[in-house]
Amino acid sequence: MKARTRKEKEVERLSKRLWPVTGSKKEYALGLIPKEAWWRGRDFGCFCTCCGHEWEMDSAPSETAVCPACGAELKAVRTRKENGKFYMFMAVISVCGKYQVIRFVEARRIIHGKRVFSEAEEVVRLWIDVNGNHLTQTIKYGVMHYNVYWKYGTCMELRNPCFSVNFYVDGICGKQSVLSELRRNGYKGRLNGFTPLDVFKGLLQNSMFETLWKANRFDILKSCTDLNRLRLEWPSVRIVLRNNYRTDDWQIWFDTMSMMRRCGMDVTNSVYVCPDDIRRVHDEVQKRLERMERRKKQVELEEKMKCVDKVLERLSKYGEIRFCDGKWNVLTLHTAKEYFDEGNHMHHCVWSNEYWKKKDCLILSVRRNDDNARVATVELSLSSYTIQQCRGVSNKVPEQVDDIERLIKDNMYRYKRVANNN
Repeated sequence: MKARTRKEKEVERLSKRLWPVTGSKKEYALGLIPKEAWWRGRDFGCFCTCCGHEWEMDSAPSETAVCPACGAELKAVRTRKENGKFYMFMAVISVCGKYQVIRFVEARRIIHGKRVFSEAEEVVRLWIDVNGNHLTQTIKYGVMHYNVYWKYGTCMELRNPCFSVNFYVDGICGKQSVLSELRRNGYKGRLNGFTPLDVFKGLLQNSMFETLWKANRFDILKSCTDLNRLRLEWPSVRIVLRNNYRTDDWQIWFDTMSMMRRCGMDVTNSVYVCPDDIRRVHDEVQKRLERMERRKKQVELEEKMKCVDKVLERLSKYGEIRFCDGKWNVLTLHTAKEYFDEGNHMHHCVWSNEYWKKKDCLILSVRRNDDNARVATVELSLSSYTIQQCRGVSNKVPEQVDDIERLIKDNMYRYKRVANNN
């Protein structure tokens, strides 16, 4: 990307002042790659992944082996592999101008047959200002199967701000130089399991991150990567810091605080915020919240039923129509409770899909005479006096659908007579 703004042009100018990553820094990066001795276990032949040397051993290696060619102490791995790839990232942290610079060096070792290729090169530079905003420079790259492949030997270029690069590093090489603002905000040279970009942006942009970092509460920071959620629970987190409270599962703790707030509990009281058994408290608060939700849904359902009953007053004249034969008993639904019970027992959508809103629709419930068990639900059209659908449990078509439809058609005159009389 071509530099257009004043800040981008300044970064390009300062980039030329940086010393290239060579010599000892590359050796340090290559030293981060795991050193393994591959052996197959049949003839005790070993292969050094550092230099490619092969040798025979008198017996199986225990846990480690020493390469007779390069003298490296290797971890013994029993495998049938002949090819392999190792990738590691190292960071060089320095200051250039008024920017904090993070230089990522990728070290890779490719094993193909009996040949070993090892190389290391700087692939990414991050330029962070005192406000936590950053620009990205990378070498050329390609993307294949959602993976980025760096093109070694190409020049550094500015990237679009939408291009995000954030690496965990396996080591930091050399002496670090950082901005005075970072030292003031608590950075002491350790990343503590975070990426360099997350640490520097957090310390420069977020006061809550800075407070937890200075208090060495990295357990809280690692469990709550969503800073919006941390901001929401910040009053409770301050109580935690004040009481030096510890727990082994901060995800459960954040969930508990969220549920307590929804229950209307005091989340600034150390009795609630710092429990001895967070899992037990979590389960108790969860049950309390579920009871509240059930009561709330019951109240909403009762209010909805009152509104539905007003809508169904127009069908009250059909409510007295009942007929039966020796096997079936047919009832006409005309209240909200009858619609709700029918939908719950038959597991279909006569209630949830709001069939009562259809002006020319009448719902019939077909039940057995002997035990009054529901068998089918029938939708009847009042405009054409025809059966629209007949559904059994879970919307299945009942086996006796022909008998049921014949019974309803034989008694269709009852609905016509009520409609004509009114």
